Amino acid sequence: FEYYRYYKNTNAVTPEYVGLEPYDYFQISTTELIDYRFQFNGKNDDEESLCFFLDNIFGYKNFNQGQLPIITNALSRNDTIGLLPTGGGKSVCYQLAALLQPAISFVVCPIKSLMYDQKQDLDNILFTRVHHITSDDDGEDKERIMQGSSSGKYFFLFISPERFQIKSFRQYLLNVNQNYKLSYAVIDEVHCLSEWGHDFRTSYLNLAKTIHRHCNDFRYIGL
Repeated sequence: FEYYRYYKNTNAVTPEYVGLEPYDYFQISTTELIDYRFQFNGKNDDEESLCFFLDNIFGYKNFNQGQLPIITNALSRNDTIGLLPTGGGKSVCYQLAALLQPAISFVVCPIKSLMYDQKQDLDNILFTRVHHITSDDDGEDKERIMQGSSSGKYFFLFISPERFQIKSFRQYLLNVNQNYKLSYAVIDEVHCLSEWGHDFRTSYLNLAKTIHRHCNDFRYIGL
């Protein structure tokens, strides 16, 4: 209910007035991660419970082939590789897993148009506590988003693999790990890490090393 006038420091003489921005008092409260243990094909079949979340959050009545094993393996706190065809619903796999953990995640995505599409899809289902950092953002916007992430404003952040090569972003990861629990390091288009053909994006070669150095008690989801 409270607003402030937001000015961008485009130059030192005449800052650019952007508009009224609401104060954002939201902060994620994280706690110990949940090590789920699922039971299927029995009296207390957990697939029905997972389908409840799938339907009420994402609007899908049933899982596509391959989705359920990926989600349950990730929620059981195992590093997970998921292989699905185009249109197989890989985004739902990490999104549902992340939603069911009381923590923060990040999503490494090589194509900014995919980041925009996935954030828009989440906005459409009213899951708005996500953001992305891309080359389209200027320095001030990137800093605002990283500060917001460090303050627990977002459940997860879409980022490119090159972002990990920037010192300020690595410091952001350290800040998040000091103040919050981190659940998943999601690597979208994980085939880009392949030793053969890695010239597609050389920044992928040091990705795992950098993540391990700056994050703790997380699990990988590679899709």
